[in-house]
Amino acid sequence: MSRLGVAAVCVLTLGAAAPQTPAVAPATAPATMPAETVTAERARLRALRHQARQRTRIEQRQREAAQRERARRNQGRLERCLCNPPQIADRLPFGPGEELGYVISIGGIYAGRVDLKIGASESLTDHLVYPATAHADTNSFFSKMSKVEGHQTSYFTPEGVIPLTMFARSHLGDVQRDESASFDIQRHTADATLVYPKREWRGTVEGGAPIQDVLSVVYFARSRELAEGQDYCVELYYGKRLWVVRGRVVGRELVSTPAGPYRALKITGEAARDGLPALVRPLTVWISQDDDRLPLQLTSPSAYGEIEVKIDQFRRGRRLVHDVSALR
Repeated sequence: MSRLGVAAVCVLTLGAAAPQTPAVAPATAPATMPAETVTAERARLRALRHQARQRTRIEQRQREAAQRERARRNQGRLERCLCNPPQIADRLPFGPGEELGYVISIGGIYAGRVDLKIGASESLTDHLVYPATAHADTNSFFSKMSKVEGHQTSYFTPEGVIPLTMFARSHLGDVQRDESASFDIQRHTADATLVYPKREWRGTVEGGAPIQDVLSVVYFARSRELAEGQDYCVELYYGKRLWVVRGRVVGRELVSTPAGPYRALKITGEAARDGLPALVRPLTVWISQDDDRLPLQLTSPSAYGEIEVKIDQFRRGRRLVHDVSALR
């Protein structure tokens, strides 16, 4: 075989034995997701993120509520009243038939009035009690914003001037609220109920001394022996909470009222709400320096201006006799 033939055989043999390189398929573009699917997926992710944020906020609020409750029980408790001025040793300065009337102003604007009256004696759970009633109403100017009207009756004992029970009904516009409380003199508690149009609250308020309500405390203060420099402390129930009112007789002043001028003892103090959130309201009270011991005037600052309550009517009743030996 010629050299040319041998070369041709070698080329053919090597070409046949050489590995064949597989053909590479051309790359294809990924499938495109429909626009509706993309929109739905984005909405699902947004909903999941929103639910996660909601759960976080709810858990945070629950933790904060638990912290507030622990603080209220452990840190927000006010020091209780340990003692009070003694009750006057002769007849009480009030009794059945007494009527008191007051005008109320806020920021110097006449806002309404409140009238108090003591009724005839009654028997309540084998106790002799006297009903004190109060009626409050706003004037036409404030009624245009939101008419406020309220009635309250408090049944108190002549011994110590301590309430046994109270009932109140108030209207703020068209919204009615009913409230009642029963007071335990020995346990220093008030079992209270508040009824709103769509909800109800029941609870027990505990104090360190016999608890007053916002009406009976007017007569309790009048029944105490007060002198310049003397401190006083009263615990009272109001709006589902216990309030501790502390003050001091700081001097004597001549007070001018719509009912006439009076010589009075001036008392400064503050009302502090027990528990958290804390709330303290400064107040100043003037009580007449005579046998009637009339609450003549009360002032207290508020967000709407200074609240001022002044006596404009007084009708003397039959003064009560009490057994002071049981109070010492």
